[in-house]
Amino acid sequence: MVVAVIVGLVIATWHVTVAMKALLVFRENEPLTSWLALFLGPGLTVLGCLLAFGRPFAGGATVLAGGLLSAAAFLIGEGGRTEYIRPYLFQFTAPMLAIGIALIALSRLRTHQDVGNAT
Repeated sequence: MVVAVIVGLVIATWHVTVAMKALLVFRENEPLTSWLALFLGPGLTVLGCLLAFGRPFAGGATVLAGGLLSAAAFLIGEGGRTEYIRPYLFQFTAPMLAIGIALIALSRLRTHQDVGNAT
């Protein structure tokens, strides 16, 4: 579990770094979807990984939700343009979904081990 959380935090740190660079090139009237994609993904990944230390399932669900919400915001914001969708999904969404699924799977594994040890 600790390894998954650390990997998640490393990826979240990288995403925050990329997000801060993107923030510097935002236009004056940047659409709300850009802001949502920029902050939901990295923000909820950091929050979910920290939450996973005590509540792994809730942390995994938070990271998973962040990945899906930021991807949805990005896709809506692209308005039918497709040139940046694949890079965004592979660089941001896929790692977040993998971390979220891993944390949820590890929480279930831990729950089954706890039940097995209690009997």
